[in-house]
Amino acid sequence: MSIITQPQVKNRLLKALPPTALMVLSRKMEKVNLPVGTVLVEANQWTPHVCFIESGLGSVVAESGDGETVEVGHVGREGLTGHHLLLMAETSLHRTFMQTAGDCIKVPVHSLRAVSEKDPRHADMPSHTSSSGRSPGSFHTSVFPPRID
Repeated sequence: MSIITQPQVKNRLLKALPPTALMVLSRKMEKVNLPVGTVLVEANQWTPHVCFIESGLGSVVAESGDGETVEVGHVGREGLTGHHLLLMAETSLHRTFMQTAGDCIKVPVHSLRAVSEKDPRHADMPSHTSSSGRSPGSFHTSVFPPRID
């Protein structure tokens, strides 16, 4: 497995990481090809890793009790799969799969959490960007937005 460096990264969240955090994570990163239909997160099952999408588009879907599905979100190179993990939940109510073929950088959840817990400077690991072009927010501000009175 080769080490992935900042210039090789296309995902906006990984590009926004401090170089030291990316260097630590790079030892655990794996570049993965994602054909159409590849399941990245299965509903109600433990999620062992996140995928930082580099190309292609992932679909996040919810399923009703009678088996009907509806798309509730999507993820591309501006994001990652497994948003529930940012809330320290081990499972998701939604299924995520590749709507169009692409690739990702896969990182074990325990490695991602270890980087943010080991060094408080890395606790600001970005967790989202918006389609309005805002820059990535920090883990804490995206999970616990500032209170406005």
